[in-house]
Amino acid sequence: MVHPRGAESDLARAPVPETRFIGNNRARYRNPEVDATLNQLFATIPFLERTQVLGRLIYHFTDQLPSMGILYGVDTHLIANRLKNVGADEITWNAHEWTLN
Repeated sequence: MVHPRGAESDLARAPVPETRFIGNNRARYRNPEVDATLNQLFATIPFLERTQVLGRLIYHFTDQLPSMGILYGVDTHLIANRLKNVGADEITWNAHEWTLN
């Protein structure tokens, strides 16, 4: 797949021996039809045409199901009852506001 800047997209490059195991395509899914569609997506500017190209990609991935997420990253945080001003979705960005009772 060719990136808009002209170089091969790292998202499409599978980390295999031929690429010296460099690339973010961790599923290692390679399909010439998908690569051509992605190239068309990056080359298409009009919104309606891009939407149609994205529709073809979505159809391919839902029809062929080459990848299915079964693992999800979970962050677990323990917060003592004595610690105040800590929100459930905040990790440490407001630590300066925390108080200990």
